[in-house]
Amino acid sequence: MRNWRAPIGALDRGNRAARQAAIPDGQAAAVIPPTLALARRQDKTPTGLPKSTMIAQRVGIAALRRGARPSLVPFIKAATGGMQARPVATAKISQDDGHQILVKQRLQRPVSPNLGIYKIEQTWLGHSAWTRITGCTLSAAAYVYFGAYLVAPLAGWHLETASLASAFATLPFAVKGGVKFFLGFPFAYHFINGLRHLWFDLGKGFAKPSIKRGEMALWTSSILSGLYLAFGL
Repeated sequence: MRNWRAPIGALDRGNRAARQAAIPDGQAAAVIPPTLALARRQDKTPTGLPKSTMIAQRVGIAALRRGARPSLVPFIKAATGGMQARPVATAKISQDDGHQILVKQRLQRPVSPNLGIYKIEQTWLGHSAWTRITGCTLSAAAYVYFGAYLVAPLAGWHLETASLASAFATLPFAVKGGVKFFLGFPFAYHFINGLRHLWFDLGKGFAKPSIKRGEMALWTSSILSGLYLAFGL
């Protein structure tokens, strides 16, 4: 490896000799090596001050700015009303004790209102509930009849159409009317209310007066249709 320090040392000595020759007699001057002078120039800022001095000044100015800013702590205390954090104490209890505490808490809860506080047209005569009631009635009657019709040959029952018609004709008039009304009213109510729901699907009839008038018309038309199917046919 070549020794690179020897040429640099010779260059420094040559520069030093040239500077000493250029200095007049009687003047004292300090000869600074070029490497040291370069280091000093790099350590200074464009203002002529050392970098360490500039850094210290910047740190001091930043500290003064932070001190001049208003603190948010008084505002937070005023907004929270000066609330203080309290330590939370926990205790380990058994499962039975926890269950008893839960039972006591449930006894102090408010009781949910029952159906008695609502109007009768919203509970007992609600079209949504009666649509399901009538639908279940028709479905149950159909399942009972078709199930009995399937097992009739095995059980020896005569559930043919002619046999049922002749047996039904022997019943009293009121009984025949009651049986037909029991099947005719659910059919009429379910059918008419289905048409009403189709009207709802169009986005119409949701005003409160319209709903009340629709309820009365639904019950009136369903009862009249059931009576007609029971006694008019």
